Amino acid sequence: MNKKITMDACMQENWQNWEPISGLSNKYIIDLIKCDSDVGFQIKFSECRNKEKKILVTFKNGVFAYREADEKIKNYAVTKLSNAEGLDIYSNWTFFKVTNSSYLKWLSEESGTLSEIFYGITNHYAFAAENMLLEVADNSEPIVEVID
Repeated sequence: MNKKITMDACMQENWQNWEPISGLSNKYIIDLIKCDSDVGFQIKFSECRNKEKKILVTFKNGVFAYREADEKIKNYAVTKLSNAEGLDIYSNWTFFKVTNSSYLKWLSEESGTLSEIFYGITNHYAFAAENMLLEVADNSEPIVEVID
């Protein structure tokens, strides 16, 4: 499942379905966001249809930046993305990688001399869960695993 979706011409973002491990369900809820020096930055997900099925995403060395938006803002963003493309893919999938990211561009502009770290080298991950939209900027691939 790797579809490329382009946002409106103003933003020029490309959101791509990201399937970090096979067999993922379409939609998840974010149960926990944890930033800890011992374990890094972790996001714990529960499958919407079966809350017992859980996924853990770990960025071992932490992340450069992240932002989260509640369900109302997430729904607005998903509707905007879906309307721009005439597709409903965002409401039917949780995990995305974003290229030509306005978020990374903003981080680059705000960071001054660190701009090359944020724009061009850093990855932008978007998690469009049922209960929120979480966006993460980091230069490493996270570890994604099924947990009990």
